[in-house]
Amino acid sequence: MSEQELYDIARQQVDRRSRRYWLLGINAMLWLAFIALRVGFPEVIQPRIGTVIIIIWMGLLGLHGIFIMLALGREEAIEGQVEHLRRAIHDEKPKRLELGADGELVEVTGELVETTDDDADQKRKRMTR
Repeated sequence: MSEQELYDIARQQVDRRSRRYWLLGINAMLWLAFIALRVGFPEVIQPRIGTVIIIIWMGLLGLHGIFIMLALGREEAIEGQVEHLRRAIHDEKPKRLELGADGELVEVTGELVETTDDDADQKRKRMTR
C-alpha cells in the first residue's frame, strides 16, 4: 500500500469516529433543549408525558454512548488483529530462548535432544514441589 492509500484509510476512520461523537453531541444538546422547554414552558407539554419522554430519551442517549464505546473497541480489536496478521506474514517466527549453562540466554536451535525417563521424572518432581 502506498502512503496516500494509508492516509486515505486513516482519514476515513477518523472522520467516522468524529461523526459518531458529533451525533452524540447533537443528541445530548437536543435532549437538554427539550428539558429546558419542558421546564420553561410547562403548559406546552403535559408534565407526565414530558417526564416519560425525558427518561426514555436519557436511556436512548446512554445506549448511543454505549454503542460508540463498543464500536471503538471493535475497531481497535480489528486493527490489533490486522497488525498481528501483518507481523505473522512478514516477520519470522519468534525465537525460542532458554538459559545456557553459564546463565545467559541462548537461542534454541531446531535440534532434538533426547531425554531419558529419569530426566522427565526429575522435571515432574521439580514442577510438583
